[in-house]
Amino acid sequence: MGERVEAVAGNSGGCSLLQCDSDTSCELLRSDGGFQDGLLHQDGSVSRVLADYDAIIREICGKRRFAQRSGREISGDLLDLLGHPEHAMQTVHIAGTNGKGSTAAFLARILQASGRRVGLFTSPHLMDFCERIRVDGREIPKEDAARLGQELLAKGDALHPTMFDLALCMALLYFKEQQVNVAILETGLGGRLDSTRGADQVPAVCVITRIGLDHTAILGDK
Repeated sequence: MGERVEAVAGNSGGCSLLQCDSDTSCELLRSDGGFQDGLLHQDGSVSRVLADYDAIIREICGKRRFAQRSGREISGDLLDLLGHPEHAMQTVHIAGTNGKGSTAAFLARILQASGRRVGLFTSPHLMDFCERIRVDGREIPKEDAARLGQELLAKGDALHPTMFDLALCMALLYFKEQQVNVAILETGLGGRLDSTRGADQVPAVCVITRIGLDHTAILGDK
């Protein structure tokens, strides 16, 4: 932790030194004196995080918050294009006004403790987009978020997905790649047309936390 070492191999892009802040996250010192996020690999090599990460996530987050069609329709169509990655795992669907995030976190830890590999999709993020997507408590790496984000932007452009649609589909693609046993999905706004309902399978478990009258301008008041 905090050790300063030489960038011995890999595609470090002209960066000569790095500051290791964790087992895998590094700061590379560029020739111009600035810093670049990097990844420290198990073989000791170093590579730059995809320079496109910020641009791709900025494009995703810049998508409209609401679309003309329901989230359920859009995410369902996009998941269809992707071959429905959610079919590779069981899902737990959590809805409600308050307590969704904490309930999702509790369930994830319980399932992990029982020996299952667990994907967790929550919202919103506080500091970084990758907080939304976790496997066994670890956030999706930036390079994977950038790679999957680029794929989704290319394939889903004609469907005009929202940021939430793209984040959900990214999570399910990543969970399939990581071979999770269970994916815990927290709803967005909620309601019968929520994007998380685009997943084409019946959840193993559905959880409803405390319900209040919220988002009535969009969901209605009845």
